Amino acid sequence: MIRISPVTFAILYCIAYVAVLAFDAPLFRYYPMESEFSWGAAHDAAKEGPSMAWYGLMASAAVFASIGAAIPVLGKRLLALHTVLWLVPLAATLGCIFLMRNFFI
Repeated sequence: MIRISPVTFAILYCIAYVAVLAFDAPLFRYYPMESEFSWGAAHDAAKEGPSMAWYGLMASAAVFASIGAAIPVLGKRLLALHTVLWLVPLAATLGCIFLMRNFFI
């Protein structure tokens, strides 16, 4: 039976989300005007209106984090760093703000 560590998942999700956001690699895109999903990160010019990639970014990060959280050795090594684990979400938040800085200006 595969056991997934919630702490390892949370840490890896933070790291994976920043990486997926940086490389613009959502699992899928949603086009609300057409109510359609498009798999992959490709922009389809034939679609009407803008696409939403946020759900696809979250799904991509969840896939990577789930795979990593199922590796027991990785979880034990991360838990050994329990005094500094709080820095990972903080760094991920700052990374997301940096990557989306054009939206804030």
